Amino acid sequence: AVQSLAPSCAVRPIDGKGLGVVAVRPIPIGARLLAEAPLVEHGPGMISAADAVAALPDGVRSVFYSLVQNEARFGPKKTVAGIFGTNSHPCHAFREGYKAIFPLASRINHSCDPNAVYKWNGALRRLTVHACRPIEAGEEIACSYGFADGNAVSRAQRRAHLKGLFGFDCACTKCMLQGEALRDSDARLAAIGDSMTLVRELSRAGCLSLPKIVTLDPATGVLAQLEHCYALMRHECPSGHFYGLECY
Repeated sequence: AVQSLAPSCAVRPIDGKGLGVVAVRPIPIGARLLAEAPLVEHGPGMISAADAVAALPDGVRSVFYSLVQNEARFGPKKTVAGIFGTNSHPCHAFREGYKAIFPLASRINHSCDPNAVYKWNGALRRLTVHACRPIEAGEEIACSYGFADGNAVSRAQRRAHLKGLFGFDCACTKCMLQGEALRDSDARLAAIGDSMTLVRELSRAGCLSLPKIVTLDPATGVLAQLEHCYALMRHECPSGHFYGLECY
């Protein structure tokens, strides 16, 4: 397991973004870029986040307070709640409400068309980051900060969500689309919908046996819906990871 950033990556200043993570050499798809243990955790049955941070050694606590805070949401004075609210990632079982601070992962900036993805690895008890497409030397490493229920949302919705939660105006390549390219992208995303749309469609067919599902009229059947949705996702993100839709 990588205990810090892989040798293929480095933390560097990024114009307009502060610090970020950059590939210093070509990175193949699937490469692990990071496996980071929590700096401080908080969840049900644990001491408060404020007490957990107060108990950190001085040098470690300074790392915690070095992270950015969404001032529009939490105010200019850094607080434990503000830093957790701006930087925390799920750990343990997300449904149980456990979150943690991972300082290196927090240096990875957002993109709506990311080249990397992070997940909590329960076996390692670390947050892992892997390349989800080949990354060129000099390219910034970017993950998607995510949207509710895996929503495939329009540019306006994405930017409003990111501005509200994290305090920045997204300027990734997908959000910089203009004219017909933007209209086509938003139309595809609207057609894909959120992750529950397809779940509901599949549930309607749930009373059928698997052989019946796979032999339905291909023009209207469940598999046709899956193929159509998959084609839209591949068109929208031909070489990347469509955040939130891995469950498909």
